[in-house]
Amino acid sequence: MRLLIVGGTDLMAWVVRHLVPGDIKVEHATTLDEVKTILRLRPPQAALFHGKASMRPWSEVYRLCHTHEPPIPTLFHPCSYLEPDEMKRRNCADEYCQKPLPACELQYQIYRLLGIDGKAEAGETSPEIGEKAAEPLVYAGTERS
Repeated sequence: MRLLIVGGTDLMAWVVRHLVPGDIKVEHATTLDEVKTILRLRPPQAALFHGKASMRPWSEVYRLCHTHEPPIPTLFHPCSYLEPDEMKRRNCADEYCQKPLPACELQYQIYRLLGIDGKAEAGETSPEIGEKAAEPLVYAGTERS
């Protein structure tokens, strides 16, 4: 089984690799040409979009996934707190995550996207990740709402 991460950083790919079972092949594409090549040669069972809504041709990537045979389900994981609203308006993914997102919730969303029965495994994040990795930083004198 394959999961494609589109956009984001190598760190995001590393985090996802530690959240999925070892038999899931995680591939990372940062350009539209890389996405097209992967979809043509090694199509994934699902795709995770990570980044800012305004920084990538998300609608084109979504179209490629949506029209692929069989269709590839997609999940958008934003870089900022406001991104899912913009992505929904653009209709650029099947599912959207909202920040802040604990690692166990991201894991659950990925399992759901892949159609994995994660009842026994979901919520048990890798010791290398833990919950702290998914929590946003709060700087002195600031408060999250």
